[in-house]
Amino acid sequence: MMKFCPECGYKLEANVKFCPECGYRLSDLQKQDNSSLKKEIKFESSEDLIKHFLKNAHENADISIAPEITEKKLVSAAETIGNGADTMKVTGLIDTTVFHSGKEGILFLGDKVYLRPAFGNSVCIEYDSIKNVKYEEKESRDANNKVSIEKILDVHKTDGDLLRFSSKDYGFNFPLKLLSEILSGILSDVNVIETTDQFLLLKDMGTECILLYLKIVTNYLYEDDGQLDNEEYKELIGLMGRLNVSKELADALRTYRVEKIKVPTEDLITDIRNYIPRGSVPTIFQSLLNDILSISKNNPDEWKNDEIFVRYQRLFGVSDAQVDFFVRRLLQDRRIIEEKIDDNTIKRAMSELAAIGTAAGVSLAALAVTGGVSTGIWGGLFTISMASTGGMALGLAAIGGLGYGAYRGVKYFSGTAESEKYAIRSTMLQQKIKELQKSENYLIEDINWTTTKIAELIEKKNQILANHEQLLEYIQMAKSLDAGSRLIFDEEKKSQINILLSHLPEKLDFNKFEELVKKTQYQIPFREYVYACYQSNGNGEYILQNIDDEEKLEKLDQILETVGYYDLSKSTVAKTNVLMKKGISGLKGLINGQNE
Repeated sequence: MMKFCPECGYKLEANVKFCPECGYRLSDLQKQDNSSLKKEIKFESSEDLIKHFLKNAHENADISIAPEITEKKLVSAAETIGNGADTMKVTGLIDTTVFHSGKEGILFLGDKVYLRPAFGNSVCIEYDSIKNVKYEEKESRDANNKVSIEKILDVHKTDGDLLRFSSKDYGFNFPLKLLSEILSGILSDVNVIETTDQFLLLKDMGTECILLYLKIVTNYLYEDDGQLDNEEYKELIGLMGRLNVSKELADALRTYRVEKIKVPTEDLITDIRNYIPRGSVPTIFQSLLNDILSISKNNPDEWKNDEIFVRYQRLFGVSDAQVDFFVRRLLQDRRIIEEKIDDNTIKRAMSELAAIGTAAGVSLAALAVTGGVSTGIWGGLFTISMASTGGMALGLAAIGGLGYGAYRGVKYFSGTAESEKYAIRSTMLQQKIKELQKSENYLIEDINWTTTKIAELIEKKNQILANHEQLLEYIQMAKSLDAGSRLIFDEEKKSQINILLSHLPEKLDFNKFEELVKKTQYQIPFREYVYACYQSNGNGEYILQNIDDEEKLEKLDQILETVGYYDLSKSTVAKTNVLMKKGISGLKGLINGQNE
């Protein structure tokens, strides 16, 4: 019996866990016919079901699905509809406002949903508290025999309470029917109700996850001939440079590279899933395939002829259309690097690709998972062309570890600064240079490690040659070079730290930062990070702690840059708002005091 994916209708092979066309997770009941499969399939989580229903909704509504929700709308919806909900955990949004402000409608998280009408307060429903739901449309006639329809959604809770939502209160076009279908599905068709971060950079998932990610890439590079040639090696350490991996992580990956027997890729994929929040799985796997495509020495246009690549594509659950999108992006970005293309031409090209990516179901965030740059290409710039405000990518630039020069390029591309005609290309080249500089460190470490191993092997074997004394001199010289290079690295690191410390404020203006950070969708992780670096001294002052980690300081600096802490105009507005709030508060206190 022929089997098809219930999500997209793609013909399925036997015993596959994910649809290779759309990435849909399939149940274990693969041997049943297609009609049975449609009935029996279960969604792995509440988040999966919500995204499925929103993606396939026929409602004439403004629907956004994470992580592709523009920052301005997401922040507004989380604050107003969600009563301050965590923006990182928002799964989807139905915006019912006329001007698409995100201040009214339905906000979905993995464990709860918020509803807010045009006039009235938000109502929160936790999925675990629902006993059952009932939707109906009541028809009535007035004295003139005019027919009117009232849409009613009743949510019966486990504690006996009843929540009734009516089109009389919420408006006739409020999607109560779609909400009832989603809630009913959560009650009966999901394995687990959970809420997870909808977008995380790879760096945020821990060193073990990064190592597994790099091992999967390494497996692909070794799989064709069991060797890592000079071109493949260059691309691998380039990826390490983008991720800015630690020395310990680089050492662990080197150990894995020199091992004769590699861990099966299927096992690595199973392991890495344990470290990725469910909501971010498609993004990470698309990023993996994008990085593999970028570092492959094969012609991207001929990817379908690469049996190994196609096998990895199937393992990641990435569709052909999504791969074609990554290929077009890769070729276009290479052209930007190699040819002198002006900014206006780049913007037009990016806009054309945006439509292709959206139609293919590409997770735009996949372009920034490893920091935004991929093999001489800046995916972060491209991400902005698909985000109406540029806000999402600006946040990614900060938490992804991009340099200040790159960040300035992002600001220009999003329309917030003026620059020369070729600013985008110049920024990409600057970022590429920075990436190569980081890669050089891994190269020297590998050379030193190899030289030391050769020296140890020669000493161990006690080989006696005619020029024995000269050989020993060379061995000692290699060891000295190794030690000397480490001293140089340490000195360079100290200098970089001092530069960052000279730029960072010794005391954080708490009120100004709070006024600025609340306007970004990353306000929760930004706050957590900044207040881990700046701590209160008990007198209302937030003092920068003693930090000797260059990466941590750079990330702190970029977060402050992103929220506008160093921007004179933004800081002035924030300061004014703070003073106005204090003035109003003082006036209220004065009035209350007089009333007493």
